[in-house]
Amino acid sequence: MEENEKRRTTRLPVPVYVEAFTESFPVGMLKNVSEEGIFVQSTEPKEVGTRMDLSFKLPGSDTKIQVTAEVVWVVYPPSFPEMEPHGRTGRPISYNPGMGLRILSSSAPDLDSLGAILEGSDPASRGSRSSP
Repeated sequence: MEENEKRRTTRLPVPVYVEAFTESFPVGMLKNVSEEGIFVQSTEPKEVGTRMDLSFKLPGSDTKIQVTAEVVWVVYPPSFPEMEPHGRTGRPISYNPGMGLRILSSSAPDLDSLGAILEGSDPASRGSRSSP
């Protein structure tokens, strides 16, 4: 792990659409995932502090993983509606816009499935990762 890397867990790069439970359309493209958080690429990122119920399937798995997550940081697209002239908003702007979300909760089976996919192992062969 690089010296300036803040993550404590393995992050898997995955191009998967993420959908919100309460909405019928994707909120963005899941670009990477770890047991602690996800990055969702989106041209319409939510504000920091927003909590969302999300679901997604990872490549090579039929398991739909459901999590509750909170937006902890945002990178806005250059064309974000609230931009001032010449792109001076004081907000981070990128051609890879989106939001970093911290996973707050998920079911024990979903956490086990996610951990197994990240580690490349079978969730049935490991003990539960969550606390009772």
